[in-house]
Amino acid sequence: MRRLTHSSIPFTLIVLVILAQQASAWGAAGHAIVATIAQSLLHPSIRSHLCTILPSFTSYSSPYPLKGAPHTHCHLATLASWPDTAKWRMPWSGHLHYVNPLHDDPPSSCAYGEYGWTSEENVLTAMVNYTRQLKESKGGFERDAALRFVTHLVGDAHQPLHLTGRARGGNDVIVRFEGRQARLHSVWDSQIINVHMRNLANYTTPLPSLRIESALQGRAYDAYTRWILNEGLGGWWADEWESWSSCSDGDHIEQQATSGGPTNDIDETDLPLCPMAWTKPMHPLVCKYAFASPVPAPSGAEEAEQLGMHNGEYDDSAFPVSWGEAKRRRRRGRRGSGRRPGSPGNPSTPPPDHPQLPELADEYLERIDADKVIQKQLAKAGVRLAAILNTLLLEEAQAAEAQQASRIGGKTESWLFTLGASLWQPLRQRLAVWGF
Repeated sequence: MRRLTHSSIPFTLIVLVILAQQASAWGAAGHAIVATIAQSLLHPSIRSHLCTILPSFTSYSSPYPLKGAPHTHCHLATLASWPDTAKWRMPWSGHLHYVNPLHDDPPSSCAYGEYGWTSEENVLTAMVNYTRQLKESKGGFERDAALRFVTHLVGDAHQPLHLTGRARGGNDVIVRFEGRQARLHSVWDSQIINVHMRNLANYTTPLPSLRIESALQGRAYDAYTRWILNEGLGGWWADEWESWSSCSDGDHIEQQATSGGPTNDIDETDLPLCPMAWTKPMHPLVCKYAFASPVPAPSGAEEAEQLGMHNGEYDDSAFPVSWGEAKRRRRRGRRGSGRRPGSPGNPSTPPPDHPQLPELADEYLERIDADKVIQKQLAKAGVRLAAILNTLLLEEAQAAEAQQASRIGGKTESWLFTLGASLWQPLRQRLAVWGF
């Protein structure tokens, strides 16, 4: 896999990418929720140590722990979606966000690694490579970028449609969600989460847990994150979540893999993660929920274009209009048309209706919600991300704290010695005069 280094990315490009608007993969909210769950589970020493890796604009004042508060911590969520934003300047990184198993055709056939992958450069190998880069890099932007990629890719690996190549992970499957056309992939990336956030009526009041509350930053997804942490880790999955970061299933998974295939060595690493052991048990979600009825057969990119879709949203330009009408639309877009939304001729008017498309915001969504599929995937990703960072960074974080305390202690001791000497010298002279 191509490594991200100073020599491969000019400084000006780095600045442009950092300042660019964040895009979405789980959806910006989904990636931020994963990162916030992880933030709540990080050792406080690591929260502080992140400020030696991430840029200063990720820092915030934290009351956790109470001893020595306030502390300066840095937050993973601030740049959790950065690798999506960076893809437009680093196109070679695009295929690192997903994995395409060979002979995988959900829901009729759910193969995951038994026959290998279309490419060995995928989200599984990328998680390992960037985790190693985070471990071995000495600092600078290379380590910063590695941490951003690890944060993001762990989230991507827990979005079920990033684990299949059918219809480009559902991007070429057009459905209806809450009455509007959408790509199946975007439904899972963001639209279901948006429904959950919109319909959650409680958890707006802070929890008694300072550890959790100190990881929240007053965002729209705070209540949803509280809900997952309190009801999920504290209730629904209280007996299992601490085992989510275990790699105990790795041997079983390797035995299932085709001999000599790329599956065999993904988890053979000294790093605190096992992408294959983690993702293989999640792949059945693709068949059981994502491509379940009434999701149609893959329609292909050509039909998506005919339906006027672009990146999961309406694209009126896909429908033929006269040159004059196109010019009027551009002019209205610049200054505002003054028309009511949805009125004839308004740019927000949707393309022709396609009533044959299945609606997913009813029984389909009810099945997903009944088993809390989305909530559990977000929670798993957050728990595993925290486990990776706690294992990888705790020793160096505590060593850095001890070194900092030693420097401060040395300065204090030196200052006290100087003060004592300045007071003792005249006193010793006075005593000598007095005959002592």
